[in-house]
Amino acid sequence: HVRYFELTKGELKWWNKRADAEKGANPSGSLHVFGLELHLENTVFYIRTAGVPDSKGRLPSKGVQYVFDATTETGAVKWVDMLQQHEAYCRATAMYYAQRKAEQEADKRIAGLEALARTLTAGPKKQKD
Repeated sequence: HVRYFELTKGELKWWNKRADAEKGANPSGSLHVFGLELHLENTVFYIRTAGVPDSKGRLPSKGVQYVFDATTETGAVKWVDMLQQHEAYCRATAMYYAQRKAEQEADKRIAGLEALARTLTAGPKKQKD
């Protein structure tokens, strides 16, 4: 079956018709390409992903193998290339956010230590008689 696909920021979505996507209809299917496993045979490419948690914490695409036929070898090679580029984007984005989180946690620890150091260097409080 011919479908309409969009690949944006590591997310592959597909609809039955382009008009459905343009009308804002929910896609017939979608998956994040983070953790992409890919195999190409002629015009057909096989995809499996690590998945990205949905709003309930589930990994809907983890372990599921998707099979797509690009109908031409040139088209299949283009799809594989773009999917690999988007998976690299997903990895880079995940690393960036992990680093940001680690930096924020380190900043909080440093601020706590600085506050403790100020308290210790202030010495004991004098009592009024």
